[in-house]
Amino acid sequence: MFAMTLAPAKDYLLADLEVPLNLPVMIRLEPQQASAARAVALAVVVDASYSMTDAVAGGGTKIDRVVAALEQLADDRDLLRPEDELALIRFGSEARLLHGGPVGDRQALRRRIAELRRAEGSTNMVAGLELGLEAIARARHRQSRLVLFTDGEADSAGAVVSRTLPRLAGAAVRVVSFGVGDRYNEILLEQLADGSNGDYYHLADLSAFAALLANQIIDTRHESALDASLRIAIPDRGVAIKSLYRLRPTLARIQPTDGRWALGNLRADDETILLLELSLQPRPAGVYRVVEVSLTLGDGATLTAPGARVAFGHDRDRVAGLASVEAWDYARQRGCHATCREAANAARDGDLQGATERLVRARDYARQAGNAGLTQTVDRAVDELRRTQHLSGETIRRVVSDSRTKTVRSRHAGPGVHRATAARVEPRAAAGADGRRRPPSPGEMTP
Repeated sequence: MFAMTLAPAKDYLLADLEVPLNLPVMIRLEPQQASAARAVALAVVVDASYSMTDAVAGGGTKIDRVVAALEQLADDRDLLRPEDELALIRFGSEARLLHGGPVGDRQALRRRIAELRRAEGSTNMVAGLELGLEAIARARHRQSRLVLFTDGEADSAGAVVSRTLPRLAGAAVRVVSFGVGDRYNEILLEQLADGSNGDYYHLADLSAFAALLANQIIDTRHESALDASLRIAIPDRGVAIKSLYRLRPTLARIQPTDGRWALGNLRADDETILLLELSLQPRPAGVYRVVEVSLTLGDGATLTAPGARVAFGHDRDRVAGLASVEAWDYARQRGCHATCREAANAARDGDLQGATERLVRARDYARQAGNAGLTQTVDRAVDELRRTQHLSGETIRRVVSDSRTKTVRSRHAGPGVHRATAARVEPRAAAGADGRRRPPSPGEMTP
């Protein structure tokens, strides 16, 4: 089971104003007991269009690097276990299932992986995703991921959003997209991530793919609360929901369906942090209930947290204070992501001053939240823009992706929330005997 905490960033606001006020509310879902690692169903959907044969720094091609990472996965019996299910799909002008079902014979699986090198035609992403969805629907295991790897524009991005994404969301299939280069549609990959409670990674360094893929499998194994969802009740007509975001372990926007905010599967080895953004209409002094939240799991278990209350008054010293610095840290990280997206749009429109101003603001948000990694990413983008009067497509994608995947736990997190998490694989693991970088097996990992 989980413990749920609601924490408004502020519990005292100024009364009798003429404009609405925004209020961030942190929702923390904390597992109360560890859970055994489970078998997983993994669908790997790989772009096999001609552009994947382009050479990359360090030798080889894009598809060579993908094949090498998947061969490492096939050889690692601790990471990819006999009871796991794997679907391997390539798509170009059409999609083809190369392997589906239990892992089976490892050498036969390697031969199927090698077939990814056969490049063809265009980028029929719809066909690839739908074949992956069908494979997961046939799988026995409910802990699942659909991993998408692409370097180009989908032939029909509109069809991906209007036809395929609703099917993925309806089936609770989490999509984790990896984009490489500066030609793919990162807005589409963000939409896939947001619409499926998934993630989007920009791969500036293809050697990181093997470790990131390994971490997706590790994370999936430690999901225990299946098909979790929130119901958010607003007891005051003067309060409106602006948005709900997941902030930890990574950032994604969550959209409601019929009053239900689907969260997908929750991990049993780490907390989940959500940020609810409310708009409060002006009102006289007093104490008001602003929101009530309940969590429902797929097995029918329900948990309701005490509702959040906020006081309105005229004491300006109290207004300046924070009720939850932790919630404010997450609001800063959410602001960093939004401002990075605005900077990317401004750069594409040729508004260099607007892009610079937004990046500087995003860097300030990251720094205020204590997020050193994200601060560094944005700082490099600011430096590039000022030096070259240009922001490359690669940099735009890296900034947007990192603002989603590099969120950090607040420095002000309360006691009891620092649970031991599953061992992680560093993106730059030691090279194997063949010179290729590989993730360590679980026996070599340290928490």
